[in-house]
Amino acid sequence: MKHTKQALVELHVAVLLIGMMGLFAKFIDSPSIIIVLGRVFFAAVTMWVVFLIQKERIRLASSKEYLFFLLQGILYAIHGIAFFQAIKVSSVAIGLLGFATFPVFVTFLEPVFFKERILLRDVISASVVFLGLILIIPEFNFSNSSFQGVLLGILAAGLIALIIIMNRKYVQNHSSQVITFYQNAIAAVFLLPVLVFVPLTLDMKDVALLVLLGSVFTALTWFLFFRSLRYIKAQTASIVSSLEPVYGIIYAYLLLNEVPGLRLIAGGAIILAVSLYVTLNPKH
Repeated sequence: MKHTKQALVELHVAVLLIGMMGLFAKFIDSPSIIIVLGRVFFAAVTMWVVFLIQKERIRLASSKEYLFFLLQGILYAIHGIAFFQAIKVSSVAIGLLGFATFPVFVTFLEPVFFKERILLRDVISASVVFLGLILIIPEFNFSNSSFQGVLLGILAAGLIALIIIMNRKYVQNHSSQVITFYQNAIAAVFLLPVLVFVPLTLDMKDVALLVLLGSVFTALTWFLFFRSLRYIKAQTASIVSSLEPVYGIIYAYLLLNEVPGLRLIAGGAIILAVSLYVTLNPKH
């Protein structure tokens, strides 16, 4: 019981921090790909320092595991770029609500990985989410910033859902520290060549924000999130995680003066309601 309560506290702290993560897309003027590179680099360095202090061994058991983490790190890098770009081109609310569709992606990806059948309720849930997205988008035009933000948010959601399913299936024997380190370290190596094409124009404020984003809002956040899963159900974690866009929209209102309109609130309520429904009603 004691471990469960501690895990719930850690989970809520993680979600509170994740909700604020999107604001860095507005705080830092650099391109999204530079933000993600700085984020994963400082997150990997933070975890490496933790390993040195704890004298923990991080070598993997086989080349197959290294290949798995290589794929996961690349997916994680692309997810990060899509997530931050969604917010840069639109607003924190739109980006986060597009990203909030990830439980629906999990619902459809699980049958692929675990050889289950897709239920009619899953198709209906996806259709209702689509209606919520229609309310958020003022017009289906690729030149429209809101439309771009939703599409990028959905891409980020699909990728993180894939990463979650892959973790659940393939890396159950690894600690949260190891998972966090390899995801970020490989993502950093994957993105490093971008510096040849995109010049760094960071001032001290941007560097400080990237250190904060990588060490606290990435390394610490995902460490707490993954560790909480040892003592609470993934279903419970998903329910608490559904609060992320709510926190993010509140933060954006308080710190960026982004006021969501009625259509966005209505569409967001539909998306969050469906996400909560598919989380509360797992397949048996």
